[in-house]
Order: sequence, then structure tokens, then C-alpha cells
Amino acid sequence: MTLVGKLSKERLTIDINLNYKNCDKAISFPNLVIAELKQEKKNHSYFTKIMKEKHIRDIAISKYCLGIANLQDDVKKNNFKQKINLLKKLCYE
Repeated sequence: MTLVGKLSKERLTIDINLNYKNCDKAISFPNLVIAELKQEKKNHSYFTKIMKEKHIRDIAISKYCLGIANLQDDVKKNNFKQKINLLKKLCYE
């Protein structure tokens, strides 16, 4: 889903129910929402304000890397391990 600002030059993309699958494995992240705010210049977005008020912090991660790190056994995962463990904890608890 993509939301586009009428008054400011920004886009908010929201991904939910991420599922990854290859020939051998499948993994899903239920209850995970990935929201990416794209702005022409850094301004105070209404979305950012809401996130701060709700004490929801941002975590930088690539959806592609999240999938590869969980599906491929021959990929080094050290750089992603802490974030993946946090996301799994949030999704499955």
C-alpha cells in the first residue's frame, strides 16, 4: 500500500504479511508491518510524529535481505542476526 502526501512531497509505503519462499523453505512474518517513508527533504511528517507518540522505533532493514538471510543457508547472517531475532520475537510472541 502506498500513501502519497498532498501537501508535502512524501510517500509512505506499507508492507504487511511478508512471506518468503524458495524451493526448500518458506518463512512468514505475521503481525509485522514495514513502513518506509520517502521524503524529498527531511521534514516533520505526520507519520513520524505518530510513531514517536506511540513509542514505535524504527529499525533499518531491507526486505530483500530479510528474505535471503532466512531462506539461504549459505549466506553470512551475522549482520542481520540481531534484527532478525528481534523481528521474529515481535511476530511470534
